[in-house]
Amino acid sequence: MLLGTDLFAERFRALLARRAVSTEVPRADRLAVRPSLDALLPRAAPMRRAERNAAIVEACLTHGYSLAEVARHAGLHYSTVTRIVQAAMPQFKT
Repeated sequence: MLLGTDLFAERFRALLARRAVSTEVPRADRLAVRPSLDALLPRAAPMRRAERNAAIVEACLTHGYSLAEVARHAGLHYSTVTRIVQAAMPQFKT
């Protein structure tokens, strides 16, 4: 958690993004400031398939959302989301 203006928080977040996250920090705390699925995959605004797939990969691999959470939010089948993530990261295993 950061206290300060939005500009300060953005600058500090950029610095923190370069550092590895300690495994001693609980998952709930590590993911507390992640963007919402609505911010990553807005339902109201139509997206091209490539943009949607990039947002799905980001949600799962960068922000720690589960494949099932993303599938429910995007209105896709779980296996579709799995294939999208595996296509972007072939070493990704479910």
